[in-house]
Amino acid sequence: MKKLYAFIIFSTLITSTLLAQNVYTPKGTLVPTNSYFTYNTPQSTINAFYDDLNNGLYGHTPVVVASVNDNYNCHGYAWNMYPSNGRQVALDDPTYNAVSTYINDQSFKTTTNTTLPGVLVRYSGDHSAVVINVTNRLMSKWGWATLTRHAPGDVPPGYGLPASYYRCNFPSKLTHAQIDNGTISYGTYPSFEANTGSHRIDVYGTPHTTYSFATQPSVPGISIYGQYSNTVLFDKPAYNQQGRYIFVTMSNGCTVPSAQTSIYVYDPPGASMMIYPVPTDDEVTIQFADLEEKLVMEDMTYDGEGPSLPVSIEVFNGNNIKVADLSEEVIVRKSNKVSLAHLGKGTYYIKAIFKDGFVETKRVIVK
Repeated sequence: MKKLYAFIIFSTLITSTLLAQNVYTPKGTLVPTNSYFTYNTPQSTINAFYDDLNNGLYGHTPVVVASVNDNYNCHGYAWNMYPSNGRQVALDDPTYNAVSTYINDQSFKTTTNTTLPGVLVRYSGDHSAVVINVTNRLMSKWGWATLTRHAPGDVPPGYGLPASYYRCNFPSKLTHAQIDNGTISYGTYPSFEANTGSHRIDVYGTPHTTYSFATQPSVPGISIYGQYSNTVLFDKPAYNQQGRYIFVTMSNGCTVPSAQTSIYVYDPPGASMMIYPVPTDDEVTIQFADLEEKLVMEDMTYDGEGPSLPVSIEVFNGNNIKVADLSEEVIVRKSNKVSLAHLGKGTYYIKAIFKDGFVETKRVIVK
């Protein structure tokens, strides 16, 4: 057993000189570069480990979650990868105090809650683990060996027993976002071009984050009509208006306050039509962008620079069936108030076609 334990912990190492990418705590402190390493484990040693594991040498509760991997160990998993979406790395704690770096800069604080999922565990020996949402079970990487779910005491000899517990103490961070399953924006404050109408944005952040969404109150602005998990569904009913920010509040269960970031949604070139309010009980305003010169009624265009008024504007239901034609009352004025009450409650799409072929479609809800 001692020989196998030595293989698990001290199998041939490749030092940090071959690992150029630095590792930082969630609060930005550099983890000592000399502590980075990787293993070089012979296949015969791996085979022997699996034989011992299957024979119950480490107790009867261990369950393999991920196979042998030389790239990371227990400390790299628990302190770097699991809570903060870091890269795979093995960290030498006894020699270079790698784990202490995460504690000293207050990225993690001690806790007496030993059963809260996500709490990190330091053993009396050279080992770290994570509390999971299964009673009396932890998750940990066994040196170069497997990522394993196990009872606290069912670990290789020399790891000892759980000795201290730590809870994360850093806010979540947004890593990237995606609009309409298409364009992806990376960074803390993403921005997207979007036509008027309905859209979805999916946000992605550090692990174990929950999200909530809100908009800056504004008319016409942006209105959220659905949100779940990491997704927000919203209507963008107007162009050239204020209040184009979607605010994302992120919480990872840490002891610090939740973090908030913003997503900016901006207008594409050529945008000209706006409809508000959305949703509506009855009446909406259909308005076109401010025009630089007076309207020339003969050809429905403007002198100088500026967009044209539409040549037609129609309303369709959710089955793409035309239910109204608003052309006569809308296309001769820049701003129009139109009643939709006669359509009944439901979701409708107002489609405007301009002389140059540009088409704008907006989603309207009559409640």
